Amino acid sequence: SQMALELATNETNHNHDANLLSKIHEVAYQAEKRIALTMGSDSRGPQSADACFNFALAGVHKSSASLFQNLVRIGIHELKRAGSRSSFPPKSVLHIAEKFAASDVRSEDALELYQIAADCLEKKNYNDKMYIESLRNGSFGFHGRPLLWLWRFSSRQKKVEIFHEEKSKWKEAINWQDEFQDTNK
Repeated sequence: SQMALELATNETNHNHDANLLSKIHEVAYQAEKRIALTMGSDSRGPQSADACFNFALAGVHKSSASLFQNLVRIGIHELKRAGSRSSFPPKSVLHIAEKFAASDVRSEDALELYQIAADCLEKKNYNDKMYIESLRNGSFGFHGRPLLWLWRFSSRQKKVEIFHEEKSKWKEAINWQDEFQDTNK
């Protein structure tokens, strides 16, 4: 999933590679084959949620519905296996649920994952009862805290600077010392 995300966010690929989307989908296909082979046994903790989020950000979408569905099932298995352990903090449970929601996964399996996450948070005495209730009643989704994951991701991305030759000449033509010498302007 990290490879697909790197392909999608690498600025040099956008300018020179017309087959970018096919490369990303090939990576997703290989991941899908690996998950079918290992049944997620090599994914522990929040790795399935991270992979789902990375694939969604890379542009892999509904055409790979079985990939996302399998990642959700792995997430369910992980929450059932380790979600109630003291070594698995509420923050990790939250991150798993939020990353699947930020990936816009909407299926029966996702609703089951949210129910299990609510159970885990209740067992851990998580104090935000409205959050737990939204996980339970099906209103939990893309908006709210999961949307912060997109913001966190985009805030770390290199910002593209638009360079126009005319603008640079205009900036050089201004004598900034003269502009700010008189504070009454």
